[in-house]
Amino acid sequence: MLKTIKIENFRSFQSFELQQLGRVNLLVGKNNTGKTSILEAIQLLCSRNNLDPLRQTMTNRSEYFFDDERSERRLRLVQAQDLDVRHLFYGHEIELGSKFSITGTNGNI
Repeated sequence: MLKTIKIENFRSFQSFELQQLGRVNLLVGKNNTGKTSILEAIQLLCSRNNLDPLRQTMTNRSEYFFDDERSERRLRLVQAQDLDVRHLFYGHEIELGSKFSITGTNGNI
């Protein structure tokens, strides 16, 4: 069972930590404040090296790379390689060496 989670430079969180998580936790807040991003971070943490859940999440959110040179028809046919990873980073900006971090503790681990 996840006891704590720390999120850095991921989505809307520059730095965020939840402690003392229990078996059941309630996330409340106004729209667009990061509740879903916390769940996505937990899903990504628990999926380890499997990026399929992350790819599916980005597809569900329509987080595609849009190039002005592409036609409207092409935009409807976007494939997986067109996902825009900038949406995963705080401020939607990526520079050389950019990274995000999601860590958690599970009891003593």
